[in-house]
Amino acid sequence: PDMAAVHPNISPGGIVVGFSPVLILAAVGALLQTSGLRRIRGALDRTLIGAKLVSPFWYSTSLGSAGFWVRSLLADAPRALCTASGGEALAYALFFATQAVTLGLCWLRMKEQGVPDNLRMARALGRILQINLSLALFLPTRNSLWNRIVGISYERAIKYHRIVSRTTLILLLAHGALFIDKLGWSYVVTQTRTCTGYGNLWGLIAGVLFLVVMVGSWEVVRRSSFELFHVTHALSPVALGFACAHAGDTIWFLIPPLVLYFADHFLRIRQQLSAAEVVSSEALPGDVTKIDIRSPAAAQTILGKGAEGVGCFVLLHCAQAGSGPQDLHPFTVSAIAGDVLTLHAKSQGPGTWTGRLFAAAQAGGALK
Repeated sequence: PDMAAVHPNISPGGIVVGFSPVLILAAVGALLQTSGLRRIRGALDRTLIGAKLVSPFWYSTSLGSAGFWVRSLLADAPRALCTASGGEALAYALFFATQAVTLGLCWLRMKEQGVPDNLRMARALGRILQINLSLALFLPTRNSLWNRIVGISYERAIKYHRIVSRTTLILLLAHGALFIDKLGWSYVVTQTRTCTGYGNLWGLIAGVLFLVVMVGSWEVVRRSSFELFHVTHALSPVALGFACAHAGDTIWFLIPPLVLYFADHFLRIRQQLSAAEVVSSEALPGDVTKIDIRSPAAAQTILGKGAEGVGCFVLLHCAQAGSGPQDLHPFTVSAIAGDVLTLHAKSQGPGTWTGRLFAAAQAGGALK
């Protein structure tokens, strides 16, 4: 069929509702930081169900543990549900509710534009995917003004990023499956211009690349080989490029978060260039490496965040454990004393980056 004759315009209402979670959370977060509403904020920060109800089975970090694999296969949903705060639960509920409303508005827009019945849902899913790609890019910016306004740490924003990304993957698979079911593989792999872009083949390639990124983000991969997680995430810009070729107006959804992302990346590079000195390192029982690092700039940044600085992490590079200057690994800051940061790194076994770090600490000498 000649689908170029039918151009499903974007639903303005769908865009507003689709982006409403980040706007509503910013507005509510700003209000809750006022003195009169801080008690409500404290109530929302409380755990909804309670971590005590979660069996230690779910907390295992050993690749040989059944609990680790069950948790990974279920995307850590049971533990995340039990340990979520009231505010997090409301944020998730808001996101899923607006997803349903956005999908409905996009579907109605397709109907108004005369899109055939058998393709409305597939195209509506394509529109909500554009919004979700923007949301997924918007959230993982460490120096984001949005985090400051809402009053949450970068680490808590990453939890929201995971929810958005996993939902986006499910919708992406549904989007592709519906087109394959209705029009067949021959239409999906075409390179001819469609009503939205330069060919469905580019959308298929983008989908495969996003799937690779998600597999690389899986806890099993991330814990056993953070380098692979880093490499697969580097495919994201390529996938976004193919997504824009598939649907040309996707670029307008991506410009705002990309501006924020590059600004954040610039600040990260600046922080990486700041002076840092390993004060001491120690191999502790349980295959744990303790490292004290003097970094006035990092300490000042974390302490300046106040409560939002709790749980902050730094990217660590060690010549004795890594293979290059870009071999960076995130570790939560355990404590700060003056301008000295204390980190604890649990070895994930021989041959892993953390294993080599532990071996270097055992051998003695200064870590670099």
